[in-house]
Amino acid sequence: MGSDRKVTYWEKYDGTTIRSIEGSQKELNTLAITKEGKHFVTGGQDGILRVWNYDEGVCYFEGEGHSGSIIKVKISPDQKTIISVGNDGALFFWETPQ
Repeated sequence: MGSDRKVTYWEKYDGTTIRSIEGSQKELNTLAITKEGKHFVTGGQDGILRVWNYDEGVCYFEGEGHSGSIIKVKISPDQKTIISVGNDGALFFWETPQ
């Protein structure tokens, strides 16, 4: 995750790349994964919050609202809410897509 806009999966035994997906139109800033590991959330300089299926590497939700970059995302302990923080000073509370 970073300036190349990609989220990369690596093999834990030898460090080889398993999958690399385009995570944003611009640089990625933050990533959070659900406690069961089935989904992850990304945010970046394009200001779009994305929810991904971990195993498939497919984005199934995009949310727009920030007027600038998303600098932090967190998933609530009950997994029902995603919180995003932007460099615009805004805090967004997103209902986790089903």
